[in-house]
Amino acid sequence: MIDPNDPNKFQAVETVTIRSGLSGSALDAAGAHEGSHVADAQGFVATITMQGDFDVSKNLTSYQSELRAYMVTNSVLTAGNAKLGYGDCGLSGKCVLGAGIASPQAVQTINQLLANPANRYGIAPNYGVIPANQGPRLYPSLTTPR
Repeated sequence: MIDPNDPNKFQAVETVTIRSGLSGSALDAAGAHEGSHVADAQGFVATITMQGDFDVSKNLTSYQSELRAYMVTNSVLTAGNAKLGYGDCGLSGKCVLGAGIASPQAVQTINQLLANPANRYGIAPNYGVIPANQGPRLYPSLTTPR
């Protein structure tokens, strides 16, 4: 098992920005979503060896990382018996996650959300990704440590 807190392994430093003004379920969901991204980074970086080897399966694509983070968002909202809308899902309006949204429906909704490049948040060009075109890996290039 990989321990991201092992002092003998590389560790990731991630900067997370949570939009101001969030509270309650929205704040819980945002914290969980961004925490999922931090866990993805730590999980990958912990596999890097001093020889420059790493587990490429832990270097997720943009699609994989966002799908995981939104599934966590759905779980947190469901646990809090709350629903929230994200981005634009076309004719159906907001992409709704949370209470009453079962996992298969959540995956379908998240896929709609991620497919629309207009739905990207922040500065990272994460969206406009689909299962068949998952976008870049989180760490597309690595420099071997010296």
